[in-house]
Amino acid sequence: MPGNSTITVHADREIHPSRAVALPIYQTATFWAEDGDTFAQGAVEPRGKDFYTRFGNPNHAQVAAVVAELEGTEAAMVTASGMAALTTAVLALVSAGDHVIGQKSTYGGTGSVLLNLLPRLGVSTTLVERRGDATVHEMPKKRPRRRRPRPRRRRRPRKGPG
Repeated sequence: MPGNSTITVHADREIHPSRAVALPIYQTATFWAEDGDTFAQGAVEPRGKDFYTRFGNPNHAQVAAVVAELEGTEAAMVTASGMAALTTAVLALVSAGDHVIGQKSTYGGTGSVLLNLLPRLGVSTTLVERRGDATVHEMPKKRPRRRRPRPRRRRRPRKGPG
C-alpha cells in the first residue's frame, strides 16, 4: 500500500488527468456550459462541479479526492470554513426533539449554532465544562424543559400630534 506522501501527490489523478505536478488554482466564481440544458442540470446536480465555486470547483474536487483516499472513504466533503463544516455536520446529524451536549469553552460561532440556531429547529442544547470524560457521562438523563419561544411584538410607530 502506498504511503501518505504518495497518496497526497497521486490520489487526484482521475480528477485531473494531466501531467502537471502542481495543478493550477482556479480563481473563477462561475463556469460556462455548452447549452442551457447542461447548465440547468449542473444547477441541480448533487455535488455539482463546474457550476459555481461555492458548490465546488476543480480545486475542491482535487482536495476532496485526496482527503477521501487518505481517510480510506468513498468520498470527502470540502467546506470553505470551519463553521461551514461544523454547521453541515451538526445539521446532518440532529433532528427536532434531539438534545445536544456541547462544550462551554469553544469558538463563539459554535456557541451561536448550538444556542441560537438549533433551538429554532427544535433541538435543545446543554453546555458543560469539559474536565474529563466523566462530565459527559454524569449529565442528567432528563432533558431540560423546552420553553416555547415568545412571539416577537412589533412596536407600532406612534402618531404625532396633528
